[in-house]
Amino acid sequence: MGQHIVLIYQNIDIPFIFEEAEKLGIRLTLVNRPKQQPVDLPAVKRQLSIDIFNEQVAINELKHLDSHDPIDGVMTLFDGAVTFTSLLAAELNLPKSGEHSHIHLRDKSAMRKQFNKYDINNPKYAEIDDISDIDVIKAMNYPIVIKPKTGFSSLGVIKANNEQEAKNGIETVQAINEQTLNYMSHNEGNSFSGIIVEEYINGPEYVAESFVNNGKTTVLSIGYKGNPQGPYFEEGVYIAPAQISYSLKEAIEAQVIHANKALGIINGPTHTELRVDNANQPYILEVGARIGGSGVSHFIVKASTGFNLAKWSLFAALGQEVEIPNSNEVAKCIAGNYIVPTKGHGEITSLKGFNNVLKQEETNRILQFLQVGNIVEPYPNFSGYPGFVLTTHNNYDDCVNYYKWLDDEILINYK
Repeated sequence: MGQHIVLIYQNIDIPFIFEEAEKLGIRLTLVNRPKQQPVDLPAVKRQLSIDIFNEQVAINELKHLDSHDPIDGVMTLFDGAVTFTSLLAAELNLPKSGEHSHIHLRDKSAMRKQFNKYDINNPKYAEIDDISDIDVIKAMNYPIVIKPKTGFSSLGVIKANNEQEAKNGIETVQAINEQTLNYMSHNEGNSFSGIIVEEYINGPEYVAESFVNNGKTTVLSIGYKGNPQGPYFEEGVYIAPAQISYSLKEAIEAQVIHANKALGIINGPTHTELRVDNANQPYILEVGARIGGSGVSHFIVKASTGFNLAKWSLFAALGQEVEIPNSNEVAKCIAGNYIVPTKGHGEITSLKGFNNVLKQEETNRILQFLQVGNIVEPYPNFSGYPGFVLTTHNNYDDCVNYYKWLDDEILINYK
């Protein structure tokens, strides 16, 4: 019987972690959200519907599972479940990413405090509770960015160019917290929800995928994420490796290594989002102790470098040693994720173009998340992405041109 990992709140439409677990002979217990219907998935031997934000009840249920089918590891690829996963690992005396790092990875204010303590470049920021704290913002220069302390997937991230836009943004983020995030932002009964206001870094966005092995960080890939200008920050592309200078690559890697150390990450994957200003200075926006994009970063890393990020992450969850190969053993190609833009809101009446896109040799897979009949809310609310088109290319320009073609080929209609 293979080793047993509990995988928490995984997006079942993104297959990589399931596929790699099956290859390794690992048995998965998949913890789903309440009322989520189970489906057949590779490596999944059991599915449980558990509200992990009712922490003690959830921990007790999984302790009961451990008593009759011992659990060898726990993991999540969902940012909102990082805190619970760390707590569960501690309760079951199982490997986790680091000591006391989970709060720093969910609470952006706590994360920024660690960054400042260790002199890591990050945007100037202030933490506020609600609109009554508007005076705090007056000490900052516009434009600014307003975001939830515990958000994810660009949920509630808003750029404001003046005080009125800032007031509107704060009220919007406060409403998103009350509707969604407050319930998901507890640690041992204490809430860490709230609002962050930060300076806007005007420059392109990048993402670094790294793996920490016994406290040592190896940056595996740096990808380009576009240059979103706001007022909302819907994700669009992810292309790796990014076309950047060697000096900028070194600067980004140095910041990522220091950030992982500052956050106390000892083992496992990290997903770090940055922006680079006009002086070519990288600023870390946030770090996630997980494979990015619910597993899509595994595809990017493996296709562009040959490194098997999902495999290593499963090993880390089990407390097994990971051997990082030498760079001269790495394959080379351009890998990308075209994140299908919503291009509107309302009820989806048709999605066109996917069948033709799938026939193209550049397309590796299409992961479709939204269907006809789904309701898409306008940003800054987040209803999910229509889909991801995962691609590989011989060179960077081919990838850019292919994504321009996809802009016109994939059509979404609403009513």
